[in-house]
Amino acid sequence: MKILEAHEITKCFEDKKAVDTVSLSVNKGDFFGLLGPNGAGKTTLVRILMSLRNYDSGKIWLFGKEKFGEELLEKIGYLPEEKGLYEENTGIENICYIASLKGIKKEQAETEGRKLLEKIKMEEYADKKVKKMSKGTRQKIQLVATLVHDPQLLVLDEPFSGLDPYSVKLIKRLLLELHSKGKTIVLSTHLINTVEEMCTRILMVNNGRRMLYGDIDDVKERYAQNSIVVETSSEIKDLEGADHIERYGSNVEIAINVTKTPEDILEELLKRKIKISKYEVKELSLNSIFIKLVEAEQWIK
Repeated sequence: MKILEAHEITKCFEDKKAVDTVSLSVNKGDFFGLLGPNGAGKTTLVRILMSLRNYDSGKIWLFGKEKFGEELLEKIGYLPEEKGLYEENTGIENICYIASLKGIKKEQAETEGRKLLEKIKMEEYADKKVKKMSKGTRQKIQLVATLVHDPQLLVLDEPFSGLDPYSVKLIKRLLLELHSKGKTIVLSTHLINTVEEMCTRILMVNNGRRMLYGDIDDVKERYAQNSIVVETSSEIKDLEGADHIERYGSNVEIAINVTKTPEDILEELLKRKIKISKYEVKELSLNSIFIKLVEAEQWIK
């Protein structure tokens, strides 16, 4: 069953296409990743899908219906990129108010809200005023408010923004638990590793256009290619046979083209007397696939 479907959505701002004929479908039970760099058009597309922004052309279906009103939108839990809570109210008061907009009674909202806060180690903030909370704490309060009415579809726009690593871990655990119970989730983010870790299907956009779409395993198979990950403090550049080289902390990922094998690359690194403490051959990551496609697009321009 298709929960959310869009066909050739286009949105222009003056002479720029923020969304350029993008199509997608989200099936019941999907953990769907909407992925792309900042400014790629993700938030504009999400707002269009949530009926918060007009679009120039295309069609949208929600729960199978092209024409829908508040009764279907109430089945959605939407966390916008720009968060907003009432400063003078407590965390639980904000949660109950937002739940009331979805038709949930205060007693039920408070019970469920406190349960969710406890799951993400936030129970101490339930009765504190929002104005005394950090940005990350406010983010988590609003996430709970998004979940408290038990929506069928969750749409989360950059939910990990401003969160510390431990909070990110707790939120990821909560979302994966919800997904395991059958919730359909759309996660919009620029964090490629997070999408690769959590999502089952993806839409990758850049400059408003669709670049990759489908099941993650199918996408990787489509762009099947070896890559090498080496742990080293040495600088690595200008390797013959490498499509691109990216460093992530102490690790360097080297995407190999068809002219070389992983053994050829390792031999070259050893010839250069590069100190390697770890060496691993793996499939090309989503990050490397995306970089490769973006570079190709820029070259064509």
